[in-house]
Amino acid sequence: SLSSKSKRLRKIVMGSFFTTIATASIAGGAIAASPPDHSNAGGKKSPSVEAHVKPIIKIGQREFKDLNANGKLDKYEDWRLSTEKRVNDLLPRMSMEEKAGIMQITSLGANADVVKDYINNRNIRYMIIRDNPTAEELEKRANFYQEIAEATQLGIPLVFTSNPRNHINEQNQFGISEASGQFSTWPGTLGLAATRDIDLIRDFAEIARDEWRASGIQKNYGYQIETATEPRWRRISGTFGEDPKLNAKIARELVQGFQGKELSSQSVAQTIKHFPGDGAVLNGLDPHNAEGQWAVYPTEGSLYKYQLPPFQAAIDAGASSVMSYYNVPKNDSAVQLPKNLWYSETQQFEEVAGAYNKKIITDLLRGEMGFKGYVNSDSGVLTNRDWGVHDLSIEEKFAKAIDAGTNIFSDNNDPSGLISAVNKGLVNEKDLD
Repeated sequence: SLSSKSKRLRKIVMGSFFTTIATASIAGGAIAASPPDHSNAGGKKSPSVEAHVKPIIKIGQREFKDLNANGKLDKYEDWRLSTEKRVNDLLPRMSMEEKAGIMQITSLGANADVVKDYINNRNIRYMIIRDNPTAEELEKRANFYQEIAEATQLGIPLVFTSNPRNHINEQNQFGISEASGQFSTWPGTLGLAATRDIDLIRDFAEIARDEWRASGIQKNYGYQIETATEPRWRRISGTFGEDPKLNAKIARELVQGFQGKELSSQSVAQTIKHFPGDGAVLNGLDPHNAEGQWAVYPTEGSLYKYQLPPFQAAIDAGASSVMSYYNVPKNDSAVQLPKNLWYSETQQFEEVAGAYNKKIITDLLRGEMGFKGYVNSDSGVLTNRDWGVHDLSIEEKFAKAIDAGTNIFSDNNDPSGLISAVNKGLVNEKDLD
């Protein structure tokens, strides 16, 4: 296989060649005018369009899926338009219940009947793959479920998500690394970091991206780019170690290797985690459990110095999504935030988990760090890992998290609480938009 440098050099050389040919053709009068928008002439390239359930609309040499089967090309079906224009056309066609369903992401159901219920009755479109089948089995299953989604009223497709699947893993663990051995197999994250070979890590990300896309997976619950600062923390093995500068370099290569310079049909969207750094936990305890819910920062400025640099690098590289941590930031910590990010005059932090913490995920992540993507909660924040908000109703939890800036709720297959929150006036439907 070509190294990253070889591939980039090839792109530069071939790009220069074709630019030279095109310029010469124009200068010689071979290209008199731009071809019409429905034509593939003049080197235009249209995507391959395939529909298994809904009809295809053909306009000139271009093909489009008629996703709502109304016999005409609507803006949301037109791949030539910008994402913004397509979304603006799709949203008014969606019911409130459909919007609520699309804000949930759940583990893939145990059988086809369960998945059909998720798609048809609960309007869920994000599924997490937790098992370890072969690439071919993944692809066949993905296509089968995509046909079910295509048959729905608006034909909105599924997004399949997975934790990392390409690393040596002697014991699969739910929610951490459920798969190994079916794709190309690489050292674990600490092993990759130990090579200190940024080009190698970029090669890994690009190769893994191709494998994932061929298997029907479009989103990665990874990577853990947080800096390991507490030696007793059990999830150090999923990080890239204790050097924030190296972690930042690796984060950039992972995002651009899996996604490309911008998201496309060939990307695997990254959900970097767990913002703003899961590892700064009290006594190294696990924040999956109540005893480990507290994030503590004993050294003044350590949040900005150690935890945030890898996240900033991933954001600057265009990371699609950020997963918030379970942790509750503890006010016993040394000073970490500038005064404008304090929760109140006397409290630096609001002592609630990341998915509910507006100062952390809206003011810090979006406002100060410039994140433009969406926030994906960690699993169970509405139920058994609802640190700091346990006394709230399910409707109140949805309302507080959405107001804080959370967009998708992980491992939740029941959107009825969000639907109820809208009906009770706790959440505005515009917030779902």
